[in-house]
Amino acid sequence: MNTFCVKEDILECKRALLGFQSKIENLSEIELQLSFLHSAKVELKNQKTAILYASNALDDEYTKRIDYRTMMENYKKSLQAEEKIVIIYKSGGTASFGVYELSLNPNRELVVTTTCRDNYTWSKAYKFSGKPYSIHLDRLSSTSKPQSCKNFLK
Repeated sequence: MNTFCVKEDILECKRALLGFQSKIENLSEIELQLSFLHSAKVELKNQKTAILYASNALDDEYTKRIDYRTMMENYKKSLQAEEKIVIIYKSGGTASFGVYELSLNPNRELVVTTTCRDNYTWSKAYKFSGKPYSIHLDRLSSTSKPQSCKNFLK
């Protein structure tokens, strides 16, 4: 459990993993890929959508812009027409999250849209505690004012 869960979030993490496990019976296949985000290769394998969970790794404290660009290039190379990559971003130390969709336009340019996004604030673990922030995907997204993800949970 310590591989996936940090000590401070162990109860929430265990609950999430057990919840996932209870729903996994209906999935025909799942692939767990642990790697640096910028070096990850996404294979859709006869499916139209890949779902990636990125935890807090997409904020500026963890991912350098050059690594982020490499990551986006890898995702672009992975996509074909009518395929998409959905990235679920979880803000570290908070309940806030965002859902971002990556696809290709007819010119094979990468398009990022935001399905929903909560307000991200740095948790107590960071030197910027309490201050709002954005992630790399926010700067690329064509969605100007996404709705809060909390609306989806109601």
